[in-house]
Amino acid sequence: MEIDGALGCALVDTQTGMCLGERGIQSDLTNSARKYAELLRGELRARRNRGEQGPVEDLVLPGDGRQHLLRVVSGWSGAMFLYILLDSAADIEHARRRTAEIARGMVGN
Repeated sequence: MEIDGALGCALVDTQTGMCLGERGIQSDLTNSARKYAELLRGELRARRNRGEQGPVEDLVLPGDGRQHLLRVVSGWSGAMFLYILLDSAADIEHARRRTAEIARGMVGN
């Protein structure tokens, strides 16, 4: 993985929470991906209900002594997201920038 402090990563279908590809701590990724897909769907609904027009780019969530970074892959209309599991000491801003670069590369932007 190309992100310092990353323990695992997955490409996740937002609607089903299914991991389409993963690397690292699989059991944590698979279980967390489903939970965070539901959370992301809720955030997207809440933003629509509030009339917010801008896209959700990423969410950073602390938990269980780790950090969880969700990055929407914008070329797929929020249908997919990158889930990065980071250790608690990881530089979250660096991880956000690097994950944004990876997501842009996935859609050719």
